Amino acid sequence: MLLAVRIHRAVRIIETGNGQQESWVRYFGNYFPTGRNGAEDAKLLWVDWRTSLLKDETPGHGVAITHGQPPAHWLREGGTQALCINLESMWDDFEASVEKAFRYLRTDSERQKIAVERWRSRLWTVRQLNLVPLPLSFSTSAAYSATAMAPPNP
Repeated sequence: MLLAVRIHRAVRIIETGNGQQESWVRYFGNYFPTGRNGAEDAKLLWVDWRTSLLKDETPGHGVAITHGQPPAHWLREGGTQALCINLESMWDDFEASVEKAFRYLRTDSERQKIAVERWRSRLWTVRQLNLVPLPLSFSTSAAYSATAMAPPNP
């Protein structure tokens, strides 16, 4: 789920379209590695991977997910023809897509301004948490990080 969310976040910052699915498909087409950037696969991943994971916490019938099986990445499962996604390989594809998107943004100052503004307009919340029974407090942010701090000396 985290990977699907990260891809969607990149899509929303960088791409434009008439809807979220259209932007997702355009992002895949423009930035994912060759052979893994087709519109039909992107649409399948939108419906049976991203949407199914976020709504049902499981991939749809059109996507099979593996872990630690790079040779299976982007192959079709026999019988069902489900697209097989190896998680580590998909993270690599995502990283490559972000690098390609950054290269593009460096050449187009107008798109760069739009992307930076979208990123800056994201809601960020930082607040102090006092958790019990531990005598520690944490600072959290929308980036889902926390830093432990010892309580002040009485």
